[in-house]
Amino acid sequence: MSLTSAKKKNMPLHKIKDVFTNDNLDYMISFLKTKEEEIEQEIKQLKKTKLQLGILREQYENHAYLSDVPLSSTHFSTKVSGQRAIVKIPSLQKPSLESFHQLQNALNQQLGDEPKDAFAFDLPKGTYLNGYCSEQQRMETMQNITAYAKAEYTEIPFVIQSVIFTGMFQWVYEIQVLLKSA
Repeated sequence: MSLTSAKKKNMPLHKIKDVFTNDNLDYMISFLKTKEEEIEQEIKQLKKTKLQLGILREQYENHAYLSDVPLSSTHFSTKVSGQRAIVKIPSLQKPSLESFHQLQNALNQQLGDEPKDAFAFDLPKGTYLNGYCSEQQRMETMQNITAYAKAEYTEIPFVIQSVIFTGMFQWVYEIQVLLKSA
């Protein structure tokens, strides 16, 4: 450890002096292990902060994208999507911070013990019929998009409801129906 790196770590001067004047090998090894552990904790905290910033950035990107998309129970568009994984969760009656913490905890528990296919599956690459709606429009949108897809396209293998966060306590629903696998 150099004097410069010790100063950068905001070590008190008396601690720096102890490190550079101590000839005890066990003391030095213990000190260096402690510093490694402190740095590892800082790295974990920085990764957590980076993840939180990424989530916040995605929320603002979603908000920017969705500001041009009409929220309607009758306006649908098609979109080609690549293969992606969807996590299956119990029916979510109303998004809230508490319910998402509960879902996150349940998912973390399953990640440790259950095989992946017990709680997630891959969606095929293909063309999807999409609709965006508010919470109040969700049930009507589900009925309308299902009826439209059946009448205009094909049988419906599944319907996906996604919650897209557009702000801290703001969200819209994206309803998707697979029209054609790629």
